[in-house]
Amino acid sequence: MGAVVSLFSKEKKFVVEDQIKKFEDLVYHIDGSIHEPHKVRIVWGKLSFDGSLTSASYSYTLFNPDGSPLRVKANCSFA
Repeated sequence: MGAVVSLFSKEKKFVVEDQIKKFEDLVYHIDGSIHEPHKVRIVWGKLSFDGSLTSASYSYTLFNPDGSPLRVKANCSFA
Protein backbone atom coordinates (compact mmCIF):
# COMPACT_ATOMS: atom_id res chain seq x y z
CA MET A 1 0.00 0.00 0.00
CA GLY A 2 2.78 2.43 0.91
CA ALA A 3 4.47 1.91 -2.45
CA VAL A 4 1.26 2.79 -4.29
CA VAL A 5 0.65 5.89 -2.18
CA SER A 6 4.22 7.08 -2.73
CA LEU A 7 3.62 7.10 -6.50
CA PHE A 8 1.17 9.99 -6.02
CA SER A 9 2.92 11.78 -3.19
CA LYS A 10 5.48 14.56 -3.37
CA GLU A 11 6.96 13.32 -0.11
CA LYS A 12 9.80 10.80 0.22
CA LYS A 13 9.33 7.70 -1.93
CA PHE A 14 8.49 4.33 -0.39
CA VAL A 15 11.69 2.27 -0.11
CA VAL A 16 11.43 -1.40 0.89
CA GLU A 17 14.80 -1.45 2.69
CA ASP A 18 13.77 1.60 4.77
CA GLN A 19 10.57 -0.15 5.85
CA ILE A 20 12.48 -3.30 6.86
CA LYS A 21 14.90 -1.18 8.90
CA LYS A 22 11.99 0.61 10.65
CA PHE A 23 10.39 -2.76 11.46
CA GLU A 24 13.64 -4.23 12.84
CA ASP A 25 14.44 -1.10 14.84
CA LEU A 26 10.99 -1.22 16.39
CA VAL A 27 10.70 -4.90 17.33
CA TYR A 28 13.96 -6.79 16.76
CA HIS A 29 16.95 -4.89 18.09
CA ILE A 30 17.92 -5.28 21.73
CA ASP A 31 16.88 -2.44 24.04
CA GLY A 32 20.03 -1.77 26.10
CA SER A 33 18.08 -0.50 29.11
CA ILE A 34 16.14 -3.77 29.53
CA HIS A 35 18.68 -6.07 27.79
CA GLU A 36 16.08 -7.77 25.59
CA PRO A 37 14.07 -7.10 22.42
CA HIS A 38 10.99 -4.91 22.66
CA LYS A 39 7.72 -6.70 23.42
CA VAL A 40 5.06 -6.88 20.73
CA ARG A 41 1.36 -7.70 20.80
CA ILE A 42 -0.07 -9.67 17.90
CA VAL A 43 -3.85 -9.56 17.59
CA TRP A 44 -5.84 -11.78 15.23
CA GLY A 45 -9.56 -11.53 15.91
CA LYS A 46 -10.09 -12.53 19.54
CA LEU A 47 -6.61 -14.10 19.81
CA SER A 48 -3.99 -11.88 21.43
CA PHE A 49 -0.33 -12.85 21.92
CA ASP A 50 2.36 -10.89 23.80
CA GLY A 51 5.96 -11.81 23.07
CA SER A 52 9.19 -10.92 21.32
CA LEU A 53 10.39 -11.38 17.78
CA THR A 54 13.00 -14.16 17.82
CA SER A 55 13.88 -14.25 14.12
CA ALA A 56 13.00 -12.69 10.79
CA SER A 57 13.95 -13.64 7.25
CA TYR A 58 12.99 -11.91 4.02
CA SER A 59 12.16 -13.12 0.51
CA TYR A 60 12.25 -10.45 -2.18
CA THR A 61 9.61 -11.16 -4.82
CA LEU A 62 9.43 -8.12 -7.14
CA PHE A 63 12.11 -5.72 -8.38
CA ASN A 64 12.43 -2.44 -10.27
CA PRO A 65 14.35 -2.56 -13.57
CA ASP A 66 17.27 -0.96 -11.67
CA GLY A 67 17.33 -3.96 -9.29
CA SER A 68 15.86 -2.25 -6.23
CA PRO A 69 13.21 -4.33 -4.43
CA LEU A 70 9.55 -3.38 -4.70
CA ARG A 71 8.00 -6.25 -2.71
CA VAL A 72 9.23 -8.43 0.14
CA LYS A 73 7.68 -11.21 2.21
CA ALA A 74 8.75 -11.44 5.85
CA ASN A 75 8.83 -14.76 7.70
CA CYS A 76 8.83 -13.98 11.44
CA SER A 77 8.99 -16.11 14.58
CA PHE A 78 7.80 -14.93 17.99
CA ALA A 79 8.21 -16.38 21.47
